[in-house]
Amino acid sequence: MYAGTVQEVRNEGYMISYDGYSAAYNETIPFGSKRLRAVGSAALEGVDYIAVERGKTSVRRGNLNTGKTLPLAWAALSSMACFPATRFVEFEGNHVFYWVDLPARSEIFITIKPLTGKRINVYAYSGFDGKTLPPDVGSCVSCEAGYEAWSAAKPPKNFQKSAGEHTIRLNAINNPYRVLIGVAGAKDVVEGDYELNISLK
Repeated sequence: MYAGTVQEVRNEGYMISYDGYSAAYNETIPFGSKRLRAVGSAALEGVDYIAVERGKTSVRRGNLNTGKTLPLAWAALSSMACFPATRFVEFEGNHVFYWVDLPARSEIFITIKPLTGKRINVYAYSGFDGKTLPPDVGSCVSCEAGYEAWSAAKPPKNFQKSAGEHTIRLNAINNPYRVLIGVAGAKDVVEGDYELNISLK
């Protein structure tokens, strides 16, 4: 098994480049092939890989009770810039992780839909190294977070009640990236069903 990166999503499958090998070794592997596996790393145990085809939407359902709470200082680092410390309350519940490939010259749309009335948010960053997970991550290419906008003068009265669905977008121009997705509950939200929709264009 060789480590590689999805360079392009074609009609017939994923065009793969292999780490440490020239482009002459690139090949297209059909969707669903057993040769496609998530990056092998102890840090990725329990982190699901989601295959996404260009022009289609992949759907994954889950529950926050499979995740855990995390320290959040990493998210406010200038080298991460996922969400500010003033909004940590939106991410103080359990976190569940997924990862996807973002080919060059493409954009990905990630939507979180709470299904049981709980306040569930989402964030994602490109430049995931396949090994390091929050809170140990220190930098990324780009990070976006989806949560309700509110002012300090008028915060939500209930941080457990759903604020609806949120969509975030990441793009790649000349280089492909791995993207780590975090589904997170707000303060004290440690369980709750959700649907994660991922579209690649």
